[in-house]
Amino acid sequence: MYSHQGLRSSDVAEVMATVKAKHYHVACTRVFELTHASHGVNKGEGVGRGESVTHPNQYAARSMELRKAKDVMIE
Repeated sequence: MYSHQGLRSSDVAEVMATVKAKHYHVACTRVFELTHASHGVNKGEGVGRGESVTHPNQYAARSMELRKAKDVMIE
């Protein structure tokens, strides 16, 4: 299910462990890092400068920024 987004089963287990510990912003941040690895996002970077995802709009806005930057590089 998540493999088309670049997630492995071990990644899902890591995220779910964080969710079970009720650290939802950490889980969302990790999903962001994993699903945006192809845009150069590494573990621990969050949405930028180590910042965690604190709102869904922040996740979406940063995703669009990364996509736009990648599109410009391709042109």
